[in-house]
Amino acid sequence: MLKTPTARPFLDSLGPLRRTVPHLPASLSFDPVPELHQWRSDIVNGVMSTWKAEGYRVEMNGNRSHGLIAGDMLANLIRKPGTPIEGVLAEVVRRLAGHIFLDGFCHHEIIYKDNQPHLAGFPNTGVVHAMGYVLQFVPPSEWARWNKKVCVIPKADVWRLEVPQALGGHRRQKVATTALTRLHRFRQHRLTPHSGFRHRFVTDEVLGHVRLHNRDQELIFQSTSCWGWMRAGNFNSDVSEFFAVYHGLKFAWAKATLRTHILAEINSLFRRLNLDTACVVHGLATPEHYAELMQRYKARELSTMEARDAAYGLI
Repeated sequence: MLKTPTARPFLDSLGPLRRTVPHLPASLSFDPVPELHQWRSDIVNGVMSTWKAEGYRVEMNGNRSHGLIAGDMLANLIRKPGTPIEGVLAEVVRRLAGHIFLDGFCHHEIIYKDNQPHLAGFPNTGVVHAMGYVLQFVPPSEWARWNKKVCVIPKADVWRLEVPQALGGHRRQKVATTALTRLHRFRQHRLTPHSGFRHRFVTDEVLGHVRLHNRDQELIFQSTSCWGWMRAGNFNSDVSEFFAVYHGLKFAWAKATLRTHILAEINSLFRRLNLDTACVVHGLATPEHYAELMQRYKARELSTMEARDAAYGLI
């Protein structure tokens, strides 16, 4: 079991050491977009949904003392001291998956305290990469609070995690979340009584509720096609059972791809910090496993029931 320092006092003690601003008003605002909320929840809750399954275990290979340092660094991210490494890693992967969802990437400042590395997240708002440095511009309204106008950090002291290219990369992820946000805002205008926008452009009476719903669903499918995500309970009437089950398998593949990517990036960070250790996870399905199931299902070598059970982790 990992032995970590008490979480809150330890994190507060890092405050004087950090060079970035941890919270900005713009970074805390999140549009109440139902599709984004559900999509993000499905990713976060599913990326490590089977971590309590029989056979799941985590090994910290390499130097034992380096493994303890790496474990402490991860445990401090979730503020849960004394948590077994299996629980720590599962929660870290879930949180990182949530952090990179909206913009397609997230940043953490690498801070050294007592010659040991620690991670402190900071928002993406106003962040620019230039000439080997990361610049974080503080909004004028926050200058007095933080006593800073701009934070300058060497890029070597910043860990940037992005959505993997297999899922479209950070640029396509940002395009997708922006499209769904705009769809929600358009829908709000469209359904608002006495809205000039509604009467000038489109009304439910003109196009019909079903037609509007189907058009919205097509945009959601296009925006999330890299992931294979389908919003539960909101299927187009033209969607076949094969299409729905196949996309269930594809979404399972996407979550496994994201999990594998985050774990690989965590191990890459260990090497970057000169820690001779690596997290090795056993007992979780790989992207290759789901890719094979998708091919077998397309070739009709897998029944619909078997494919559905595999997609939702029942087998």
